[in-house]
Order: sequence, then C-alpha cells, then structure tokens
Amino acid sequence: MKFFSKLLVCVSLFSCIALFANENNVKIKDFDAAAQKGDPRAQYNMGVFFFAGDGVKQDYETAVKWFRKAADQGYGNAQCFLGLCYTFGRGVKQDHTEAVKWFRKAADQGVTEAEYNLGWCYANGKGVTADKDEAKKWYSKAAEKGHTRAAEFIKSTEVVETYTPSY
Repeated sequence: MKFFSKLLVCVSLFSCIALFANENNVKIKDFDAAAQKGDPRAQYNMGVFFFAGDGVKQDYETAVKWFRKAADQGYGNAQCFLGLCYTFGRGVKQDHTEAVKWFRKAADQGVTEAEYNLGWCYANGKGVTADKDEAKKWYSKAAEKGHTRAAEFIKSTEVVETYTPSY
C-alpha cells in the first residue's frame, strides 16, 4: 500500500511539472506571436524571458534585441531594462552614457525603477557628471511612489545635511 501511495504522489508531481512546463511554453508562444506582430508589451516580455532564462535558454543578446524593439516604440519598462543592460554590459558592451539615455526616456514616462536608476547614475557619476541635487531629485520621484531604496537614500542624505559636528 505504501508503494502505491508513493507512486501516486510521484505521478501527481510529474503531472504538475509537465502541466506547468506546457503552460509556460504556451505563454511564450503567445507572447512570441504578438511580439513578431510588433506588440511592444509582448516584445518586452520576450526580452524578460530571454534575460531571465524563463522557459527559454538565457540569452542576453536576444533579450536586448527584444527590449530595443519595445523601447524604440516608447515602452517605458523596456527602456528601463535596456538601460540596465547597458549599465551591467549584459548583451551589449557596457556603456553608462547609453544607460542614462534609456533611463531618462523611461523616467520621463514615470517608470519608478528608471527614476531610481537615474538617481543612482547621478549619485555615482555613471554616464553623467555626479550631481547630488539631480540625484536627490530623481530619488525623490521614485521614493514618492514607494521605492524603498530611493527613500533610504533620501533619508541618509537628510541625516548628512543636518549633521553638525561638535567640537
């Protein structure tokens, strides 16, 4: 009886795994079909699949291809992700100036993560001249939307700005 119980559990487990794998393949095929027709949201999702290796072999260059197609159509999340690819040299040669260009396009559309990333670029002088005021401006925009790390940066700069050494 124990054998049959274990067998039943194994069969159920493998059935669930097979079902999930099949659902993921269907999802990718649906997004691929829409992406091929020029849908920027689907193109962005294809980029995410290839970037993460979710249901496909991880391939940063293919991810960048899809992000760029969506980004060129003005899709903010794709612009932000393309900026990250340039920041870290994933699928493209690392280029902080190009990263800033894409972060700014996305941030101008109100993409919270892009606002944070642009603040980071200004805070660290990556792709732009370091500028604390500009960094604070972009971090503040992201923090207002609930971005935790941006809020932490704002709080830490307020502590530094109000600190008066005692002698």
